[in-house]
Amino acid sequence: MKNTILYFLIFFGVNTVSAQFLESKKDLQSFEGYFNFHYSPSEDKIFLEVDRLESEFLYTHFLASGLGSNDIGLDRGQIGDGVVVKFIKSGNKLLLLQPNQNFRAITENKLEKSP
Repeated sequence: MKNTILYFLIFFGVNTVSAQFLESKKDLQSFEGYFNFHYSPSEDKIFLEVDRLESEFLYTHFLASGLGSNDIGLDRGQIGDGVVVKFIKSGNKLLLLQPNQNFRAITENKLEKSP
């Protein structure tokens, strides 16, 4: 699974197009979690069910392997930053967006505050 490409599927309740897509794949292994996903060993692809659009969640990344203890900071098993992200739909694309949590407008001016 080194070269696995992650594909996103949007599920709004029961979506027949997505259900038909999953049924067309013969060797899918399904896994349940915060986001359910399906793995196709023959294609070496992961299909992620995204049913929580515009809902923020915590995303943490880490290195499963690396150079070991070094000055660069690429230590294997090192847990990276935890950031708040959300999936948004833009046209026919699904984007993973990290909102700016470092800015807060403390003002009465409505133009400076976020919608």
